Amino acid sequence: MKSPAHFVAYKNKDFKETPAMRFGTAVHAAILEPEEFAKEYDRTDLRKNTKAYKELDQSKIWLNNSDWVAVQSIKRRFKQNLHATDLIAHCNMREKEVKGEIFDVPFRGFVDAMSNDTIIDIKTTQDGSPQGFSRSVFNFSYHLQAAIYRELTGINDYFIIAIENTSPYNVTVYKLSQEYLDRGYAVLTQGVMEFNRWDGEETGYEQNVELD
Repeated sequence: MKSPAHFVAYKNKDFKETPAMRFGTAVHAAILEPEEFAKEYDRTDLRKNTKAYKELDQSKIWLNNSDWVAVQSIKRRFKQNLHATDLIAHCNMREKEVKGEIFDVPFRGFVDAMSNDTIIDIKTTQDGSPQGFSRSVFNFSYHLQAAIYRELTGINDYFIIAIENTSPYNVTVYKLSQEYLDRGYAVLTQGVMEFNRWDGEETGYEQNVELD
């Protein structure tokens, strides 16, 4: 959405998991698939570049002690939020792949949890307050993601469970307003139209633009 050059750079770069992404994946596993989390994850205070760490069972995913404690705290806080637990319990599909065409452009994604009438997206965040998380929705284009997933599935009810990644690990359920969803669809439509008009050149931003 920023420029063709950004798109080309994204497609060509090597994927590297950041600590934040690793933590977010662990939170998803702990909430959505607790039995798999118990099998696949464990904790250690060993440093990754040490011989002792490399001798650990590499079939497991090893979290440092602080991340492990944080995930356990999040699990406890999540269970205290009855709205969040009810929504997840209602969904019979986890990490569901969805794909299709939108305006003749192929799309593909993975929905965290869904049923026949509900989509759930789990997001870890620094600030889960209504004021703080509303900024995250726009900064990280969560409303665009909602528009894409609703379009691919035909499901209208879209909830985001925002989980703070630091103490007190508040868990908050948000339902995007119609205005958010409308803006998401507007961004989606604009993006697809620009993609369809793209000539394939690795161009940057528009030139001679007056800032307003």
